[in-house]
Amino acid sequence: MPDPTAPHPHGDRSDRRERSDRRERSDCNDIPRATARLQLHRDFRFEHAAEVVDYYHRLGVSHYYLSPILVARPGSTHGYDVVDATRINPELGGEKGLRQLCQRLHAKGMGVIVDIVPNHMAVGQHNAWWQDVLRWGRHSHHADWFDIEWDSADPALAGKVLLPFLGQPYAEALEAGELVLRLDTERGELYVAHHDNVFPLAMQDHAVVLETAGSPRLAELISAFQAVEAGHPEQYRQAAEACNLMRSLAADPDVLADIDAALAAFSAVQPHGRSAMHELLERQHYRLAYWRNAADEINWRRFFEVSELVGMRVEREDVFEAMHAEIFRLYGECLIDGLRLDHIDGLTDPAAYCQRLRARLRSLRPGHEPYLIAEKILAGDEMLPPGWALDGSTGYEFMDQCAAVLHDGEGEPVLDELWRDIVGEVTPTVDYMQGHAAGELSHFPTIVQQARRSFLVRNFAAEFNALTHCLHQLARTATQTRDLTLMSIRRCVAELLVHFPVYRTYANAEGMPAADRELLARTARTAANTLHAADHPTLH
Repeated sequence: MPDPTAPHPHGDRSDRRERSDRRERSDCNDIPRATARLQLHRDFRFEHAAEVVDYYHRLGVSHYYLSPILVARPGSTHGYDVVDATRINPELGGEKGLRQLCQRLHAKGMGVIVDIVPNHMAVGQHNAWWQDVLRWGRHSHHADWFDIEWDSADPALAGKVLLPFLGQPYAEALEAGELVLRLDTERGELYVAHHDNVFPLAMQDHAVVLETAGSPRLAELISAFQAVEAGHPEQYRQAAEACNLMRSLAADPDVLADIDAALAAFSAVQPHGRSAMHELLERQHYRLAYWRNAADEINWRRFFEVSELVGMRVEREDVFEAMHAEIFRLYGECLIDGLRLDHIDGLTDPAAYCQRLRARLRSLRPGHEPYLIAEKILAGDEMLPPGWALDGSTGYEFMDQCAAVLHDGEGEPVLDELWRDIVGEVTPTVDYMQGHAAGELSHFPTIVQQARRSFLVRNFAAEFNALTHCLHQLARTATQTRDLTLMSIRRCVAELLVHFPVYRTYANAEGMPAADRELLARTARTAANTLHAADHPTLH
């Protein structure tokens, strides 16, 4: 089992090829004149994109804007579910295909902007970093790379990762034999299989499983796994030696039969097997659960409520470098010229991230200014923060204005009827702000607030609990706030979120910008109108 922190081999790359690329790109403008967004997948690869270069060049396009090009889940149609940030996706044609595309573009004086996903990665068997966390828990080199709450208030999740990927409640899945213990003969390790899911077994528990066979032929193998010490500086080397021995010995049919006998002791066919499997699972660094439990119990940051995408702590320098190493190489070799940053608001400190990213790119290609834009949801008259060192946003608000050109005023009655069908009849109320009776179609803000409350209770209950428990713990650390109760905090946070006018604010270690402080103060005044006076001290 190799150390997952070891650098990924990229193969030989000549300095002559890099110098050639630099000469070809020397006359390319830093700022795109016009971009064409191409969605890559296994049925539209780099070579297909190369075939239409002449067409886009005739249209006046200066840069291709490519969807994510790093390794995504097999068969991904969009590329935002990255599982390996260290390689170019072979399904798209790999590095060879990318270089050939760039040659075609460079010949026309065109460049490339690439979409990257700094906020999250996809979980599962194809993500080596994630699987390493499941295997070693807090002793994994990547334990702090993912945004996991290891010190959960729930004793059942203390030091564990919730895996809400079962298609039915845990007891039913166990009873139905859907959790199966298997041997990976290529890796020389045991794992729990659940349909397409692969959950690694802790190294120390390999010995526990193998001992059930009672075979002298497995004695050396059992000792090897017993020698693996989680948290030891040499844990990866120890595990690799044990797994190599397993792989070697399993080539003997008699030894393989003994291993199979050990695995059979954990089969759901018999009651004692189900009991043994349950006890084994309870010792792992993860807790398997029904997929519906995610909204209420998940203890790691997701991409919204998508439980297949886990948040990354890219604010850490080691995570930042690992997540961007391949992108930095491509930029340094003049294969790409800029980046589109997906879901910038998912990051802890977007400003610090963008500033670090621009500085890092500048250092790789002196004299070339990287073009950086971010996917940013701007509400109303909200502006992109000027201190982010960005060239702009992806333009959702502009796209909305352009789409308005296509709106036909004569379609209003049809849309009104659809609206009534969706929201149902709403009892007219008096609009005190306007001083007249409000019709049912003017209740959209009320419906938005109702939807927000529903999201807090159902879709993001676990995240809401984590936030309010954190605030409660902070309140307990100061004498002035020690009497603030958890329930009062929950009520106040709920009202702040329900009335919040923008996506988020941007406080960091240096404090909160003045504009954000004023926005928060205005929101607090609005929230106070819907809170009991007894909660106002907590609100403030």
